Amino acid sequence: MFPYSSENYQIPNPNYRFIPQGQYYNPYSEPGWVWWHSPQDSGGSYRLTAPQRLTFVLVHGSWADSHFWDGVAAVLGSQGNTVYTPEYAGHGTDPNKKVTHAMITNSVVDYIKQLNLHDFILVGHSFGGTVIQKVAEQVPERIKRLVFWDAFVLKDIKRRRIAC
Repeated sequence: MFPYSSENYQIPNPNYRFIPQGQYYNPYSEPGWVWWHSPQDSGGSYRLTAPQRLTFVLVHGSWADSHFWDGVAAVLGSQGNTVYTPEYAGHGTDPNKKVTHAMITNSVVDYIKQLNLHDFILVGHSFGGTVIQKVAEQVPERIKRLVFWDAFVLKDIKRRRIAC
């Protein structure tokens, strides 16, 4: 016997509704209103929309280099996305290890400007979160979205109140 048949299965939440495949029920909309998950063609069949192609700029953490993202970049690229993994100042093959946060940020900004990147998703991991925060201050018009992946976030000291 199928375990979810109506004879032996009680729905834990009586307001829950089973929705046929291809439809999505929004509990916050008007009662009975069903949102379609996919567009339908004139014959009533569902059409799959083409996946959106995105551009990613992936910024690694402090004790890593751009190869940190190789696996993620391969998966994103296999899905038709464009992926960039810049190497910032003081990391990778850069012999100068005496760099400041501003130098690191500027190297990522320069990378973005040299490649003339626009409308991309900027992802920062760990220390890279602080880098993308500062990059976003310099080129906000180029960035579509910021993603902080297990990342540090800088405190906005301009808004901090000092008690007297």
